[in-house]
Amino acid sequence: MEIAPVPRPRPLSAVGRLVVVAAFLAPLTLLTLLPVMLGLDRYVVTSDAMGGSMGRGALVYAHPVPVGDLAVGDVITFTPPRSAPGARVTRRVVALDAAEARTQGDARPMPDPWTVPLDQPVQSKVVLAVPWVGYPFTGPVARTTWAVAGLGAGAVLAVGARRSALARRRPGALSPTGVSRVIT
Repeated sequence: MEIAPVPRPRPLSAVGRLVVVAAFLAPLTLLTLLPVMLGLDRYVVTSDAMGGSMGRGALVYAHPVPVGDLAVGDVITFTPPRSAPGARVTRRVVALDAAEARTQGDARPMPDPWTVPLDQPVQSKVVLAVPWVGYPFTGPVARTTWAVAGLGAGAVLAVGARRSALARRRPGALSPTGVSRVIT
């Protein structure tokens, strides 16, 4: 009785590996580097005030526009009056005059309790929102959580690479089905 060799999956060629790496890196590049090159600012929506249009976890891209170009219905990102420095919110403009804008979240029944002073020459206007991409950054996640997640992913990759290297070194090793490979 002759034992037939177990077919091994063909390893990826250099071109195949390049395609896999490019398929992984292309979305990351589009979401991070391209907006920077186009002069866009990135923000993550951390509240439910904008509802279905830009819900919690959406990644929004904003571009500075002259204040005179703003119109009712535009979505802007700004620091609310009397808030901590760096605290930004994204809201829709519902009323506008030369000196200030009234804003409201799409999921809120009433306008915000503040007005946005338009005393700067430019204002960040949202041009694109990508849903769910920013979800990992919306909650209070400790640095240790990110470190453990990164170490876990690295461990999985290391075990897979080690297992693959061992399987290549032992030509008579058992296949995953338990049948010994015969080399003819």
